[in-house]
Amino acid sequence: NGCTATQAFAFVIKCPVPGWGYGVNTTATATTPQGIYEIDFATGNARFMTPVVTGFAVTDGNALAFAEQLGTKGVVIYSTGNANDARLAVWDRATGVQNVAGDLATFGFAAANPIRGGAYHAGFYWLVANGTDDLWKVAISGTSGSYAISSAQKVSDLFSNSKAHNYGDIVVNGNGVLFGVALVSPANTPTDFFTANLTVPAPAATFLANPASAYNGLAFGTDRHETTRGCLLA
Repeated sequence: NGCTATQAFAFVIKCPVPGWGYGVNTTATATTPQGIYEIDFATGNARFMTPVVTGFAVTDGNALAFAEQLGTKGVVIYSTGNANDARLAVWDRATGVQNVAGDLATFGFAAANPIRGGAYHAGFYWLVANGTDDLWKVAISGTSGSYAISSAQKVSDLFSNSKAHNYGDIVVNGNGVLFGVALVSPANTPTDFFTANLTVPAPAATFLANPASAYNGLAFGTDRHETTRGCLLA
C-alpha cells in the first residue's frame, strides 16, 4: 500500500493510515539531503532512499507515483519537473536501481508544459500537463534498470478546455476516481479541488471546492484490505 506525494514531510494525516509514502525533499540540510524519501505512516519516520536522476529537478513538483504492479516490490515513477523536458524516471524499490524510462515528447506530449502531478492506477501512470487540462495515461514496462515507456496518449480535456491549472498533485483511489488539487492558471488563484472518473472513455472533472491553501502533495491511504476505501492525505 504505497502512497506518494511531491514533497516529503508535507503530509497532514487525516486518519490512521497503514503503509508508506514517497516524496521528494526539496530543501537539503546537514541531515536530510535532497532526493526521494520513504515515509512510514505507522511510525511517522522518514528515511532517505536515493538522489533523483541527474538533471531532474528537486525544487519543483516531480509527479511521484508508486506503481505496485512493477518490479518485485513496486517502483516509484517521477518526472523531471522541468519545462521543456518531458522525461520520466523509474526507481526500483527492491533493487535501488533507477533509470530514465523515456521522453513523453516522442509520443506527442508538449514538453513546454512541466509534469508536476502524477498517479498510478490500473496499469497506467496518469498525469495532467501543467498549464492545461490535458489528461494523459502512460504505460511503462520492463525490469529493474531497464524500465521504458511503451505507450502514451492524451485521454481527455478534463475541463473541456474551459480552464487550465498549475499543479498541485493528483491521486487515484481504488474505484478509479482521480482527486486533483491545483491553482487556476495563469493567475495561480484560486485553488481548485476536483475529481474525475477514470473508468469512462473521456474523463471529465467535477469541481468540489476551493481550498484555503494550495497543496503540493496528495496521497490516498487504504486499510490494506479494501482498495476502494481510504482516507485522503494532503
